[in-house]
Amino acid sequence: RGTSAIEYGIICAMIVIGLISAVKGVADENTGMWANVSSKTAEAHSLTSSTGLSRLSQVALAMLFGMTMLYVAGFMPSAHEAAHDTRHAIGFPCH
Repeated sequence: RGTSAIEYGIICAMIVIGLISAVKGVADENTGMWANVSSKTAEAHSLTSSTGLSRLSQVALAMLFGMTMLYVAGFMPSAHEAAHDTRHAIGFPCH
């Protein structure tokens, strides 16, 4: 009986060591991914700042895009029906 307990203890220790090394590998990959996201975000922010678009023009362009999408989804029957059918197909309630 004592021998079986020692063997099970060794097996559990090996499993724990494997899990720790796997988690460390995932953590390293995750850290690298978020560092890449951070650098890309900073790069995109610097590019946006250097384009010279003021905050007002960015808001105006966003509103124009929103109104265009509202027109396409609300007043063009074929686009509205396609969006409506898609909502039903993926199970979102719409009315």
